[in-house]
Amino acid sequence: MKARDVVAIVGLISSLIPQRDRDFEQALASQNIDTEAPLRYQLRDLEFVDHTRVLKLTFVKIRTYRTVERYVQRNNEKFKIYSDWKEKETKIPAITLKLTNTVLENLRDADYLMENIVVKKRDAADLVSDFAFDILSKLITDPDKGHLMPSWMEKELLTNQMEQEINSIEIDKAVYEAAIATATDKIFKLESERNNLDQRVQKMSGIRAQRVLFIFLSIFTLGIFALINSTKRLERLTTQLCELKQESAKETDNLNQKIKSNLDVIDQLIQDINKTKTDYIKNIDQVQPLSDYVTNSTDFVLLKHLTGMSYSKIKGVYIIRNKELDKVYVGQSKDVLKRLKDHFTGTQPKNIIFAEDYYKSNFEPKDELFEFKIEALETKDELDKREMELISEYDAFNNGYNKTAGNV
Repeated sequence: MKARDVVAIVGLISSLIPQRDRDFEQALASQNIDTEAPLRYQLRDLEFVDHTRVLKLTFVKIRTYRTVERYVQRNNEKFKIYSDWKEKETKIPAITLKLTNTVLENLRDADYLMENIVVKKRDAADLVSDFAFDILSKLITDPDKGHLMPSWMEKELLTNQMEQEINSIEIDKAVYEAAIATATDKIFKLESERNNLDQRVQKMSGIRAQRVLFIFLSIFTLGIFALINSTKRLERLTTQLCELKQESAKETDNLNQKIKSNLDVIDQLIQDINKTKTDYIKNIDQVQPLSDYVTNSTDFVLLKHLTGMSYSKIKGVYIIRNKELDKVYVGQSKDVLKRLKDHFTGTQPKNIIFAEDYYKSNFEPKDELFEFKIEALETKDELDKREMELISEYDAFNNGYNKTAGNV
């Protein structure tokens, strides 16, 4: 993972609120539990040694219960009055396991943990697998621990991050959709108001056109009908209708422009959603499982990553580089990984040639000061030749850690 991606994902981990306790509280409130709730477990503490990858977990078993304090009689029926919920914690034996890269990739698989003797007891395997995300969330608290993140967790976090970003865009989209609905409703009301007034004008004009009926109704209502449907009133309503049509046409045009503008924004937001999905799915598809074996590589690998990889005997040349000083040591061995462990315990030098620079260094993080790469070879001649070439290429004799220019 790139450093900026690790920072983003670590930030996301810290923002995720553990759900176990919250879900349990909701269960207590919603379920018909009498005096004894189901047993639950809580991850209380963990200790991790980075250079050995040994992890020690402390869990507690929590019994949640309440008692019947008294009974009350209501409508000839007895009801229980309970105490508040109480908790009793029992510390269970610590669980110790080694977090190799393979174990990290299978941490949620209790069967794997048992079959490969990562842990010895079934209940411990079940606990570790059930709390896998919680364990790693507590462990990966800064970018320095990003190399411990298995692919399943990275994918899960990226998916969560994608959903959050899409939800944020969906909220913005809903605001514009609501604005369109409001504008559409206003247009409907303007049309309704205009149509109602138009109908009144049409009705009044129709009545006045029927002269005989108009005179009869006017006489019958003692002139009230004539007053209500007078020429003056008709002219006033006609003027109002003309003004209303002009005003509503102008306002409708403005509202339609706003609707069009909001639709354009919504189209862009839909494109943003699709692009967000595409980008995240691409990133998720590119997530690779943590490497389990050291292989030939053109790129340097941080020395601290070596502790999580399975041992494999590799014959070849190796390069150890001090990132701060850009100083290099080139060596060869029939068993490169064993030789690297002769030089370092985890990331701390055992060999004096690296120790002085290591303990003087202000490089942060310190466990990323040294990196290495390996080139597998077969014959002694190949080893000697390639070692000399690399010493020359990296100027390791004059400005590095090598004491000779190689085997002659």
